[in-house]
Amino acid sequence: MKNVSFSFLLFLCLGITLVSCKKDEPETPKPADPIPAKPRNYATVSTFVGSTLGIAGYADGTGTTAAFNFIYQTVKDSQGNLFVADYNNHVIRKVTLGGVVTTFTGTQGQTGGTDATGTSARFHGPTGICIDASNNLYVAEYQGNRIRKITSAGVVTTFAGSTLGTVGTVDATGTDARFDAPYSIAIDAQGNLYISQPNSNTKVMRKITSAGVVTTWAGGATTVQDGTGTNAGFTQPLGVCIDKQGNVYVGDRNSVRKITSAGVVTTVVGSLTMGGTTEGIGANARFSTARGICTDNAGFLYVTDNNRIRKINLTTNEVTTLTGNIAGVGNNDGTLANATFNDILGLYIDSAGIIYASEQARILKIE
Repeated sequence: MKNVSFSFLLFLCLGITLVSCKKDEPETPKPADPIPAKPRNYATVSTFVGSTLGIAGYADGTGTTAAFNFIYQTVKDSQGNLFVADYNNHVIRKVTLGGVVTTFTGTQGQTGGTDATGTSARFHGPTGICIDASNNLYVAEYQGNRIRKITSAGVVTTFAGSTLGTVGTVDATGTDARFDAPYSIAIDAQGNLYISQPNSNTKVMRKITSAGVVTTWAGGATTVQDGTGTNAGFTQPLGVCIDKQGNVYVGDRNSVRKITSAGVVTTVVGSLTMGGTTEGIGANARFSTARGICTDNAGFLYVTDNNRIRKINLTTNEVTTLTGNIAGVGNNDGTLANATFNDILGLYIDSAGIIYASEQARILKIE
């Protein structure tokens, strides 16, 4: 009887031990289901700041009381302030979340290359603007032929290119380099700047490292063609943006081109030789003037095409029209279907997915 009881207890103890061991075994974690990013469902277009009638001018103020004179590129800082390259006024403007517009650096109507702070600095035709992780702005001066740096305190210095505005395409460091009408500018996660140079004699993409070393990164071939580095050729590289993988996208008038970190240039959509307004996939799509360009985190590009904003699905390379139409020129806010534009020059998309579209005299929000 004692032997039976001992055997039973031994079996019971072994069973408890096995169960305990099994409970202590770590469970193999299940892989998380991927949650693909989704593009924002845009519905309306509204004038954020500037003239609702499209009248160019210069005035600091709030909302539609402010005035601008050709806005090419915009960018937001970490506090949500929008900075604007105001080309014909030769200044950099600041727009708060509440739509209060002030002149951040430069003085309206006064051109030059003076490095200074705030309104004591001078610019000559700023078009491109981007921002780094420390809220330093970088500005491409189309007429000044240089790249300027502006700290968050408004201190302006010449980062690369001639302080005198000397024209050229010279690879060098800092102010020893030369630019020929730099147009659009973008910055990657490592602090490298990418600048389009669309002038008729050059048609190249330049790169500037965080140390100010300037090189001709892509383009320069006499034939418009895909290729690597300077073996590639552009029609007219205009707007520039960078996706989260570090690929650079360029609005190249009749097409949209992609440049990898290795400098390999390919045509994403559109034609290298023919313009138009056709929607379609890849080379079957047509653009009249692919200029301003931005990318979201869901694999979509948005490109200005005169009075329209086109949308490109980078998975399928399908081109559709987000808003605006082929023939309609105007300044009408409203739904995507009813809104009209007057030559959209630039696009910027913020972390919330709101698109800011810049025209000659106003900045619009698409949300």
